[in-house]
Amino acid sequence: MERGDIAAYAPPGIAVIFEGVLASPPDTLGKVIANIRLRAKDYDSYLTYWKAHEIPIKHVIDSINRKQIGVVVYTLLPVDIAEAVDRWLIRRNISTTVVPYVDIEDLAETSKFFPEIKTIYVADQEHARRIGMKATVVTPETSWNL
Repeated sequence: MERGDIAAYAPPGIAVIFEGVLASPPDTLGKVIANIRLRAKDYDSYLTYWKAHEIPIKHVIDSINRKQIGVVVYTLLPVDIAEAVDRWLIRRNISTTVVPYVDIEDLAETSKFFPEIKTIYVADQEHARRIGMKATVVTPETSWNL
């Protein structure tokens, strides 16, 4: 606990990209409705169409609560959606910081200045290549070791 905060606190040690690791965008059926919600700026409703990946979510919860490793969630969605992503994570029992980035290049550039974050979990090889040595590619169907 820190400064009267009642949530479990752990200093950040890992980061996870929301898109592809913790959740996937809607498929073709829900994509049309989700895009209508996005254009209407109903971000909470937009994120309900995303598919949650249970194994990575359980790993993040385990890292924060049991292993006392802080997790930062990065998102490449528009900046306005960051608060909705935070509420989406809280509904899944993840209380952490959500940091929006404009693109992967911006994330790669600023990740150099956070030495306490040792690993950034990403969904594809292209993101890993751009981020560099800190990036580790994971799939939603498999677990990873911390």
